[in-house]
Amino acid sequence: MEMEASEPESEAPAPEEGCAAIVVLPGSSLPVREASRILAPALAMPEPDVAARIRYGGGVLATGLARAQADELAAALDRIGVRAAVLAGGLGEPPRPIRVVGISLDPDEGGLALRRLNAPPVAAAWRDVRSVSCSALLLSGARPEGTRQAALLRAGGRVDTLLQRIEEMGARDLALEGSIYRGAPPSVLRFERRNFDYSGLGERLAGSSWENFLILMDVLVERATDAWVPDPVRRFLADGDPAPILLVKKEEARNLDAWAVALVRAGLPYAG
Repeated sequence: MEMEASEPESEAPAPEEGCAAIVVLPGSSLPVREASRILAPALAMPEPDVAARIRYGGGVLATGLARAQADELAAALDRIGVRAAVLAGGLGEPPRPIRVVGISLDPDEGGLALRRLNAPPVAAAWRDVRSVSCSALLLSGARPEGTRQAALLRAGGRVDTLLQRIEEMGARDLALEGSIYRGAPPSVLRFERRNFDYSGLGERLAGSSWENFLILMDVLVERATDAWVPDPVRRFLADGDPAPILLVKKEEARNLDAWAVALVRAGLPYAG
């Protein structure tokens, strides 16, 4: 699949040669070994390195390509079942995530307002939310004394599964972050489990930040009906097991942002 980045009101300059990028489209299959075999010669990299780039690149498969070369690679990827798009102008620089610390839901179901520290709130209409996602990163180190006993007293359901998996993986804690990708202007709204005021959930407010994070994600998925939600996120919300959304390193979150914002800027659909 090939789509040009959407143009601003004034005519955009022609893309420079050698700046085209290939991105995978949401919902596409992505056989890493086969895709690596196709991309490695063009990127002049060993196949294992290309495989790592694919796994941790957040949907960005290749950058810095000549347009004709990118078109040929996208066609080759299509033949192995990978739905990819060529961005002739490259990815562009993703905006810095806007950190938000609280939420107010529109009683008329029209949208939401997200609070920031020492800054005006950010509003978003539900129809303008292009994607809802979340990620997790294991935090290493010694677990605080008494954590296991406290865990035995926790409630059941998704939270029980979540905390049990953290224990099984031997982690000190789990950093959970949610992301809302807006279309106009293209932007990333980011919230973190521990540093968020969940009182805007109203009657759905629960007793722990773990449960409230899950509930907030449920609300976002329910109300942003046109937004794309990655399958790993849906699996996490279904049973509380964080394995599908675990990142290996922090840089993956930035890669995901770059991919999602590039899709929004190019006007690419989020349909799976």
